[in-house]
Amino acid sequence: MKPLHHNWTLPGVSSNRWKPIRLRNVGRAERTLTADSSAPAIARELVEEFATASSRGRVSEDVLDRAKLAVSELVTNAVIHGSDPGADLVVTLRCEKDNLIVDVVDRGRAAPTPADGKGGYGLIIVEEMADTFTIHRGDTWRATAAFTPRRADDA
Repeated sequence: MKPLHHNWTLPGVSSNRWKPIRLRNVGRAERTLTADSSAPAIARELVEEFATASSRGRVSEDVLDRAKLAVSELVTNAVIHGSDPGADLVVTLRCEKDNLIVDVVDRGRAAPTPADGKGGYGLIIVEEMADTFTIHRGDTWRATAAFTPRRADDA
């Protein structure tokens, strides 16, 4: 297993974006990403590393695969439609029992738009992959997706 090397902010730990820390058996982590083309891939990697470090084997492959796809779509949506180029967006991950919860927050002003044949399918994909999915608009956009293990006949 490769070392965990991403810059995470953990509750109760001083926030230093540039100093890597190691994740071990944590239940919550947060990472600020720059809204650019590299953000979706970084977010997918963060989900995998977080699930491995926090769950002690409780997060199933199914949950991990669906969460990685969903975070990629949420972050892509924030980069393309929400945040100004180079702006910050925040990915927060929580592990509760065998459930994985993903939050993506951006400061964009654009409202989600329906699929139009040229694009706009990202939120539909997230809705299909997640067991619960909400979008909240306040001072920021917050998209929250929760993933629970599925039985073979639920898939």
